[in-house]
Parts: sequence; structure tokens; C-alpha cells
Amino acid sequence: MFRFTLLFLLVPVMLYAQNEELYLSDQNAITKQNGVYRCVKNQVRSRGYAKCYNCFSSQNQLVKELNVSLHISDSLKNEANKSYIYTSKEYGDYLIGDYKDGKPYNGFFKQDGALLDWMIYNFYKDGILTEQIYNDQYNTVTTREDTEEAWTTIDSRNLFTNGILTTGITIQPVNMKDAGGSAELVHAIKNGQTVYFMIGLFAMHYGEFIKIAPTDKGYLVQSTQSRHQVRLTYTANSRQVEILNAQNQVDDVINYVYYDLADIAKADHKRSFSYIRKDNQLFIEQVRDKQQVAWGEDRDNNNESSAYMNKIVNQLYTKRPLDSLFFTGILTEISGIAPDYFGQYVVHEGKAYGPVYKKGTKPYTYSMDVYREGKLTTDKQYIIRDKTLDEISAYFKTRE
Repeated sequence: MFRFTLLFLLVPVMLYAQNEELYLSDQNAITKQNGVYRCVKNQVRSRGYAKCYNCFSSQNQLVKELNVSLHISDSLKNEANKSYIYTSKEYGDYLIGDYKDGKPYNGFFKQDGALLDWMIYNFYKDGILTEQIYNDQYNTVTTREDTEEAWTTIDSRNLFTNGILTTGITIQPVNMKDAGGSAELVHAIKNGQTVYFMIGLFAMHYGEFIKIAPTDKGYLVQSTQSRHQVRLTYTANSRQVEILNAQNQVDDVINYVYYDLADIAKADHKRSFSYIRKDNQLFIEQVRDKQQVAWGEDRDNNNESSAYMNKIVNQLYTKRPLDSLFFTGILTEISGIAPDYFGQYVVHEGKAYGPVYKKGTKPYTYSMDVYREGKLTTDKQYIIRDKTLDEISAYFKTRE
């Protein structure tokens, strides 16, 4: 259901291609003829079930915006905005916005651009943006039936103080390299604090929301395409990945341990381990119990979770401040090198493969050699000397 509805929302609806007109009275009542204001459908802003109209005076000046076929939650109505919210038996709830000198001045105006699918309506008071109301698509696809009312119910609010968003969401379109689809990053805040990040992934016949919410000790990661959710918790020396079912019960646990690079001898060299960046230093991470690796592979092979969610979970190696830049980096490189990942040392049939690092001769630098079939390679392109972690990461990206 969800993936087909998203496909519907992602493309312009062509059923209303004709230049439909409505009229408004001087009391903002909708009529089909003989109104004071002539309203012409705005084809760009008319997406899905909801329609947007530009309204003109008898002198053909743009004076109002009309948005119809909505369901406005009573919780969003207040003393400032309620005089711009109306109800019609034929057109449902509708919003009025008044222009002044061709610019939004009072009332509601639909957000342009890439955010149209979220149905965001900007509310202005005397030319100042004070709030936004919108349809929260994540709540819609996870808690509601696939009906016209679900997709036109406006039930969430963005609040601004002195032009700065203090409670609500921001939505950032992201260009994924050669991914055959599109993506967006949602940042949700409440009272100035981050509540969660959400990644939207969209392609032909496919749509997915992945929600990453910070917790006291880590993150909770959920996906609309997964039966499970993942809880990540961190200590100074470990990372724990818990697989939770729909009842929030723990189905599986994978424990990872961190080793300082100087303590590499403590790692089990008969098993694989990864090199990661933690506190801007290079560490080793290894699964504590080798049996857990097999369990994880069995679960992934059964397609019980989202492949994209797994990729994101696997890139959250450490507890760190999350921001838009971090997630944009993950999205643009979602099939490539993770921001904090610096390679894996693998043991296969008793032979070593992959990188081996050591501290460089200069402060904050590292050197790297690479094993192939149990032997160090002499190929210079795989040999790094005295490079910072950022320089090594940049080098990896050039080799993708």
C-alpha cells in the first residue's frame, strides 16, 4: 500500500490538468460563479487530493491564495489563525491567504518546491512567518489507513521565534549519486532540541522512511520496510545492537568491543575486525562472540529487515552528535564508504586480507599496509604513509 501511495504523491496528478476556476465572495465563501474574486488553479501547487488556487481581483491583481479539500485538526486552530480557516460542505476545510503588494501578508500559503508532498502551509501575520501546519507523512504511512482523508489531514505544526524554527521539522532534499531514486532528510526538533532524524528514500514502486531517534545511551532506528527495529547502545569500550520485534521485545543481540590501536594484540586475529574512527582516533571494533555473526547473516538472508536500515545502523559505529551534514554524507555515499569506517581485516580459509594500520611518524597520522592471501602487498596504491584520518577517508573515496 505505502509504496504505491508514495509513487502517487511523487508525480503531478494529471487528472486536473484543465484550468479549473472557482470564486470567492467578499466573506471568503467559495462559489462557482459570480464571486468577487476569480480563483485559478495553481497546477504546480496542486498535488494529490488537495488543490491550490490563485485568486484575482476584478482588476486582475493577485490578492488571495485558496487551498481546498483539506482536513484541519482542531488542535492547530488558535486565535491568530482561525479567521483564515473555513469549512465548506463541498470543499472540506479550506485555507485563505491574503497578499499585499504581491507578497504573502496574512493567512496561509502552500510551501513551494520539493516540500510539496508534505503539504506544508506557511502562516503569515503582518508579513512575518510565525508558524507552519502540515501533514506528517511518517505518521500517515505508519498509523493511518490509505484514504483520501489520511493524506489531506493537516495535524502537525512548526513554530518559529524571531524567524527561527524552535519546534517542528525541516525537510532537506538530497541528491543520491546514481541511485536511481531520490531522498530527503527530515530533522525534527522540540523546544530547540533534536527529537529525531528521518531519511526518506523513494524510487519507482518503492518508498521507505527510516527514523533515527537519539536515546540517552545511543539510538533507536526504525523503518517502514522492516519487521524489526534496532536499538543501539554505547559505552566507552563497546557497542551493542539489539534487534527488537513489534512488541519491543529483544529478539537478538550483537555485542561489539572496541580496542585502541595500540592494543591490537587483544583482538582475535583468527576472526575479522573493522577499523573505525572514534573521538577522531583510529580504533578496532570486533564482534565479541563469533556465533553472533552467523545469527546476523541468517536474519539478513531471511529479508526480515530493511537493507537500507542495516546500512545506516552499520555506519553508526559510535555515539556522536547527529546533524544534517552527517546524514547527508551517509545518503550521498550510501552504497560506498561510511564516514567512520576505515576498512576491515578479514580472515578467510586461514589467510589474512585487508588493511593493517599503525600510528604514523607525525602527530595525528596513520600508516597502512594491506594483506592479500596472507601476504603484505607491495602494490604502492594500497600503501599509505603518515596521513590523517580525513586524508585517508578522502583517498578511499577516490578508489570507489
